[in-house]
Amino acid sequence: MKFFLLASLVFLSSCAVAPLSNHVTARSNGKGESLLSAGSTLGFGKGPWLPSLKYSIGLTEEFDLGFQYEVIEYGAWAKYAIINNKEEGFSFAGLVGTGLSFEGFYGYFGPIVSYKMDWFEPYFLTRFNYVRYPEKRVDLASIGEIKVDPGSYRYFQHTLGFMLWPINWFGAGLEASLFGTVRSPFILTGRERYMFSGNFSFRF
Repeated sequence: MKFFLLASLVFLSSCAVAPLSNHVTARSNGKGESLLSAGSTLGFGKGPWLPSLKYSIGLTEEFDLGFQYEVIEYGAWAKYAIINNKEEGFSFAGLVGTGLSFEGFYGYFGPIVSYKMDWFEPYFLTRFNYVRYPEKRVDLASIGEIKVDPGSYRYFQHTLGFMLWPINWFGAGLEASLFGTVRSPFILTGRERYMFSGNFSFRF
């Protein structure tokens, strides 16, 4: 337990960021329908795994409102499906979100495209992220002190992934993300600019 706490804090202390996982396609849930996803992100090289939990509900046939939690990061997001083929075919949507991260805040937006082919659904999205957080120190008597450098960060996260839907209410997916900076340092200091994530999703 102590190791998990330390690993999570060390990871987040060097990268108080917007959500690292996406696991979202361009299709909407549908009015009154919910989607719950639980997953984990693994940073290659030096990073521990980072669990996540995501929930969304369809407020209309095209518009979903959701909430996401990744250890110390949590926030809300919304998706509007401009092209919305829920059973089969191409879908296109816009995504926007905001939240709190290690006593700072983040915001992001970007497009999503996906294509539903029976039980297989690949997707691609690009998010522009802005993160701002103040200086913060976390004291753990038995472990030591972790310091988070204050600052503002702007970066893109490009994500390619897929969902498998063996049955209508249950799915599993994988995705890979690549990061690029926009006139700011790379937010994941000392780490590779790519990572992988997996999830299980439940519709109800």
